[in-house]
Amino acid sequence: MTQPHFLSLGIKRKKICQLLFLVIPTILGFVITLALIHFFLFNEDKKNLYSDLDKMNLESQALYNEVMSALSSAKLDDNQLCSSDNLKKMRTALWKDKYIKDIAHIKNNQIICSASWGILKDPISLPKEAKKLTKNFKHWKNIPDPFTKKTNINMISIDHTLISIKKNLVNKYYYKIDHNNNIAFELKTFNYIFRHYGSTSPNVLIEAKTGMTLTSMTEKECSDNNQCIIIQNNKMGLLGLSDSNLLIAMIVSIISGLTLSYILFLSRTRHKSLLQHLKRAITNGDIYLEYQPKLCLRTFQVTGVEALARWHDKTFGKVSPDVFIGLAEKHDLMEKLSHLVVHRALQDMSPIMKKYPDISLSINLSMKDISQGQILCFINEQAERHQIAHDRVIFEVTERTNDGVDLIEGPVAEFTKTGYKISLDDFGTGYANLSWLSKIQPHEIKVDKIFTQSIGTESINQNMLNAIFLMLQKLDATVVFEGIETQEQLDYLTSLSSEAMGQGWLFARPMKTNQLENYLQTKKAKNKCHSERIAKGSLSTTRLSN
Repeated sequence: MTQPHFLSLGIKRKKICQLLFLVIPTILGFVITLALIHFFLFNEDKKNLYSDLDKMNLESQALYNEVMSALSSAKLDDNQLCSSDNLKKMRTALWKDKYIKDIAHIKNNQIICSASWGILKDPISLPKEAKKLTKNFKHWKNIPDPFTKKTNINMISIDHTLISIKKNLVNKYYYKIDHNNNIAFELKTFNYIFRHYGSTSPNVLIEAKTGMTLTSMTEKECSDNNQCIIIQNNKMGLLGLSDSNLLIAMIVSIISGLTLSYILFLSRTRHKSLLQHLKRAITNGDIYLEYQPKLCLRTFQVTGVEALARWHDKTFGKVSPDVFIGLAEKHDLMEKLSHLVVHRALQDMSPIMKKYPDISLSINLSMKDISQGQILCFINEQAERHQIAHDRVIFEVTERTNDGVDLIEGPVAEFTKTGYKISLDDFGTGYANLSWLSKIQPHEIKVDKIFTQSIGTESINQNMLNAIFLMLQKLDATVVFEGIETQEQLDYLTSLSSEAMGQGWLFARPMKTNQLENYLQTKKAKNKCHSERIAKGSLSTTRLSN
């Protein structure tokens, strides 16, 4: 009974892990999307707040200028109070004003005339002022228009002149404030508040510190005439959205979270499925090989070919070698894959190598393949079966980790003792390359293509290429440059060494065996023609073209 119990626990844990694998990305995607929406909206609110603040400041400055101009127009020189000339001057000023509703004269706290209404038969008494700033400077805040009683206005009086100010100063901004409980606005001079809108109390707003938090922002702008505008948005970003818009943001975030979870699920499923397909491909021998020629950079003669594993799956299409080889390494499939590659390479190249006795065959093996030692017997059997001399086979070794470097010396010695040659692949990028040089003596060193492709770029890799080549000159090994694609790269490399070898699309791309045979036949014909021309003296030092 114990075993089924533990089995049941294992199944439950597996289901919980699968559920978490779906739930956690969903929550993560939801939170990230919601945060991005919030900060996007917060930034937009911030821009709008700064914009409104600047525009309100300009509007308040314009109002101040109009008030000063109106007071100047109403100022009595030699004209009598409410005289026709005085009223004419006030009317002329009023017509130009945007924010001033009327200019009037007062006497004994009563309006006796105005630019709009002329001389009043019955003077209008003024209500008690909201603030008496000085003896002759008073302010009325949000009171019914004394003339019409229909709309509320603000008024100020200096001496005997009364200025009526329209309530709709910067009307579009007040409209925004009136319809948004999150925003508060205040216009003040010194400690007196001329105008205040919003849910935040005047005292709280006037004492608020400028700055921002994750959800709110307060800013202040003061002019030279001691007028200050304070504006605050205490619910920015998501908090400032209406219920309907917030619901939309939540739905978008949920969809984003589900999408992320689905993508990860597909990726995981694809990974598992790809692994199963790879296992089947190795078992069925569906991994095929292409061959890329290796040439002498001085004579352009083919000295060997490299076998490159390829996989085209019916479901996944053409799968990159970096993907399926990495998958094979991760899931302990490299031994089977390496056996398949060795068998296929020796089988494919046997007739070609008999026809071209100067060509070598390069096969890629991992350090783990070589270290195990079991593959050596298999290689010997295949070489004997296909009648290929050991010294014509080069094993290119690449290491992806730094583990086991100290153990590589013995297994490599076994390979070289048997007659095979060892090539240090992707030199300059692997973990163990420099360490290997102190432990083994490779027959060949292949410089990684990132250095070749840095030629002409003035990058650090080109400087490293020069340093690498100077170091390799002191070693008794053939140097092969990978990834040669341009004439500029070829010229630079031949300037470093006339004995170096190279591979790359400038010479030939990887090809199947029938294409390789045609390529070698063409090269052989060109070389024969070239030799005959030299023998006749018709060709001196002309460089061969590929």
